Amino acid sequence: MRKVLLATTALVAITGVTSANADISISGSTEYHYTQPSSGSNLTEMDGNVTIKASADAGDTGVTYSVVYNQSVGQAAGVVDVEDIYIDIRGDFGRVFLGQTDGALDAMDNVTGYNMTIEGHTASATSTSLSITEDAGTVNYISPSISGVTLYGAVDDTNGKTGYGINYSSSMGTIGYQSLAGGGTEATVVMGQVDVAGITVGMASRSSTTSGTKTTSSDVGVNYSVDALAFSAVAQKSSDGAKTTTYGVQYTVAPGVYAQLEQVSDRSAAAADTTSTFMALGVKF
Repeated sequence: MRKVLLATTALVAITGVTSANADISISGSTEYHYTQPSSGSNLTEMDGNVTIKASADAGDTGVTYSVVYNQSVGQAAGVVDVEDIYIDIRGDFGRVFLGQTDGALDAMDNVTGYNMTIEGHTASATSTSLSITEDAGTVNYISPSISGVTLYGAVDDTNGKTGYGINYSSSMGTIGYQSLAGGGTEATVVMGQVDVAGITVGMASRSSTTSGTKTTSSDVGVNYSVDALAFSAVAQKSSDGAKTTTYGVQYTVAPGVYAQLEQVSDRSAAAADTTSTFMALGVKF
């Protein structure tokens, strides 16, 4: 009870929203990381976050307004940082969210191989993700799904970037297209994911042009789960010669408690080969 009272007091101080007019929830996670690279020193660190969310319904309109505050904690980020703080508005029209957080393009690209690793280790190969700077105050929209089609867009006025995308989902999987322009770079991504016999396969291809120079990258990922085990294999490559292969497994020890193991083999654009082994124990609440 004391923890809820303290968190509620903190939320009021941050947002001005009180428990009298909002439902307040607290969630988060903490992970202990151990990394063993093929060269250099082994690394141990803590990583985690605490998220406070306040939501309220606007009467009979069917619209829900939320304020989300996500504080990163631990050593992995190097500094304690406000990871997300934004306003989230949802209704029959879809979702509008404004502030500092992952943008609409990031929210809708989970079908790519890049996003199918256990812990997110991707090393040197160029990502197929089209990301708008998370620290900028962005404006984002995601439409409701209409016959399986979802439209979305994002504007980062601070850095002069605008992006949009379209996804189509069916019982077999999802295909999508995204475009991002501004800041001297124009980039597009074609992506898709299919589910067959309990196996999920995702892939994506990205093309970008900066100052007349074109670069490409691609990836393919495979996920499979059985009981408390989840397996992952992801391969990435980019036109500069960089390649990354990642194998991982996650075991659910108990509800909210998990252990992870991930092996990364990487070749940089300079043809330097490295490997690293990552292990983690995490607790979610």
